[in-house]
Amino acid sequence: MSTALATQNTGIKVHQQEERYFTEEQMKLLSDHIMKGASPIELQYFGEVCKRVGLDPFKKQIHAVQRWDSTAKRMVWSYQTGIDGYVAIAHRNGLCAGIEDIQFLPADESTPNPTKATCTVWKNVGGQRVPFTASARWLEYVQCTKDGVPNSMWRKMPYGQLGKCAKALALRMAFPEEIGGILTDVEMEQADSEAIRGDQVKGRPAPGFDLESKPFAAAEPEPVPVEKPSAPKAQAA
Repeated sequence: MSTALATQNTGIKVHQQEERYFTEEQMKLLSDHIMKGASPIELQYFGEVCKRVGLDPFKKQIHAVQRWDSTAKRMVWSYQTGIDGYVAIAHRNGLCAGIEDIQFLPADESTPNPTKATCTVWKNVGGQRVPFTASARWLEYVQCTKDGVPNSMWRKMPYGQLGKCAKALALRMAFPEEIGGILTDVEMEQADSEAIRGDQVKGRPAPGFDLESKPFAAAEPEPVPVEKPSAPKAQAA
């Protein structure tokens, strides 16, 4: 019986079952290995997100991560991808007209870590090539350990990490409908880390870097004050 005929004879609307993005087998794989403990509704919602952005979780193009929501007072699912996922989405509709090389400060890259990275993404808008430029600053994105020093990845690839952040910002600015709502893994390090931010360590930049991008170095221990022995009091004659 068709939906229209059922409605005509009974007056009751019969809703056709919505087509799911994942098969039953894929739903089980997700539940067992990728989104352990997720409810069927959460799995279905993740499928809608994957369908919208066109990324495959089984190819590790998009990830579901649980994080604590202080407002809801419970763990919630959030979704993220790598910078390559952003680039793939941007090129899919043919509107991306190029991505320029990242520009750093200092321009000669003479310091161990940059203070700022800037990226420009070009997009075809109404037949014209339009630039979308965004910048990421070191002290706003660098991820530090609880000791206040950049973590291993940011020490190993400081220019690369900050450059990814700038590229993600520019791509999201140029393609808000296609990319909006999905952050990159390097940006989500801020949510994953309980570390003290570099500019919040005892009211000063973390040991190893400062606003002038000085080289990484171990912090010198603070001097321990030593009480000087007081002079003996003169005895009254």
